[in-house]
Amino acid sequence: SCKLTIKSYPGTAVILGSYVEKHSHPIGAENLKYIHVSEETRDWIAGELRNHVEPQHILKTLHGNIHSDGSILPEDYVPHRNDFITLREIRQIQKDIEAETVRLSREDGVSCIKWAEKLRESGDLLAFKALPVSWMIASNGQEETINYYLLLFRQNNPSTTPKYIMSDKDRGQMNAIQAKYPLSTLYLCWWHVLHAWQQHFSTSDWPEVWTLLRRWIRVTNAEEFENIWRTIRETAPPSMVQYLEDNWMNEVELWSAMYRRGRSIEAENVVPYYIQKHCRQAAGFDGPNLEQKRRSDMDSLGLQIPSTDITEVDESVRYLILSQSDQTRFYIINLTTFSCSCPSFTSISFCKHMAAIRHRFPE
Repeated sequence: SCKLTIKSYPGTAVILGSYVEKHSHPIGAENLKYIHVSEETRDWIAGELRNHVEPQHILKTLHGNIHSDGSILPEDYVPHRNDFITLREIRQIQKDIEAETVRLSREDGVSCIKWAEKLRESGDLLAFKALPVSWMIASNGQEETINYYLLLFRQNNPSTTPKYIMSDKDRGQMNAIQAKYPLSTLYLCWWHVLHAWQQHFSTSDWPEVWTLLRRWIRVTNAEEFENIWRTIRETAPPSMVQYLEDNWMNEVELWSAMYRRGRSIEAENVVPYYIQKHCRQAAGFDGPNLEQKRRSDMDSLGLQIPSTDITEVDESVRYLILSQSDQTRFYIINLTTFSCSCPSFTSISFCKHMAAIRHRFPE
């Protein structure tokens, strides 16, 4: 009901005070929507979001029937701050949660180091016995600076050629990387790609489009990729569609998961899946072993392949299995060489087709 401002002066005992009896703005219910959400409510919202509860459902729970048509409130009802919480405030908390594992510092390099430290503390850090299978270029320097760094590294390590190099969509970085390591595969960091897209339209106003974009970047099937792109063009704001066509569709191979297939399990997870939503689950860091987790997933998928899709070519040696996503394609399984012609097999030398054969013919 009042405001007291005090001012002290170093080296003296003098304290001046200014006392204001009245507020300079409306108080009570009219002012509730302008004050901070309580820490207790924020913690509850964060817990629900971490349990993957949809923001709309959280909002409905907080509001109860306060905004329902025809709802009658008791005469002695006292408004609460939660009655005025908006979907935008919940989505901001959601972004803060994502930032806990996405953006640990303003500087990319420092953020990567902190992320690695967190993984090491939790026992989830991946280690490589030989050369790293991927780099991540994180620098605010100009093209000349990055050129100098890569030249210096190459001079001191002439036998080292990275297989994959990760960067954001900075032309200076990309030009320097391609000039000094033309045989390396350049990928764009998924977090930076999604972050760039997010800046060009309101995700809260177009949540369906944002969901499509996050799914689109991970699609490995060309037909599904085109179908989602068609839907995006039909549903997204025209300015966003134009932005994607002008800036991203001419370099799909740099950011689409269609061009990140057929790699080893280590290479797949060095590419920063950790920057995606629910990153630890997607990358498999929560499991005791990445290969074990993938093999378990393949076992489950193998059970879903019907026996009618399996054809024996040679007696207990070679089999043909119909693709589950393309009914015109067959994959060859050779038990002598323990191999499958599908692109997923190279990841851990195992796939759902091999699992299907093992489940049907265990001997």
